[in-house]
Amino acid sequence: TRAHPHCEMRRRVWVVPPKEDPASNDPTLCARLLKSVYGLRDAGQNFELFTHTVMEGLNFETGSWTPCLFRHRVKNTQVYVYGDNFVSRGSRRDQERLKNDLAKHMWIKVEGVLGPDRSQGDSQELVCLNRIFRWNRATHDEPESIELEADARHAEII
Repeated sequence: TRAHPHCEMRRRVWVVPPKEDPASNDPTLCARLLKSVYGLRDAGQNFELFTHTVMEGLNFETGSWTPCLFRHRVKNTQVYVYGDNFVSRGSRRDQERLKNDLAKHMWIKVEGVLGPDRSQGDSQELVCLNRIFRWNRATHDEPESIELEADARHAEII
């Protein structure tokens, strides 16, 4: 839900205390940031490094072609990370475990589960990163599948 406040600062940044802080009345005082905040040049990089530390601590391997992909060989779970959005694939039990493990390190919010079983609360369609993910049920000549619809803005450009 909020990425950057989880991350330790890697450089020293000093700020003027907010008006709500009694120290703001003293113009000779400043505050040192211990955690990243939105708007810092390196906030995104700090979150990426934090994410890698968390995922590796959960025994996920970083993708060999892109550092945005993680794989857990034993659990057969894959995770794609883009900014502070995580998209994961795996069994229900492993997804629940991943959610609980991530919640120990960061604030999380599950947008939905894409799948075939509406009685379990599965969605047939989800929007993530301006893309539509759609669950297609099996037909007599096609197996079940997941369809990914491009970002409408990209389609307009093309």
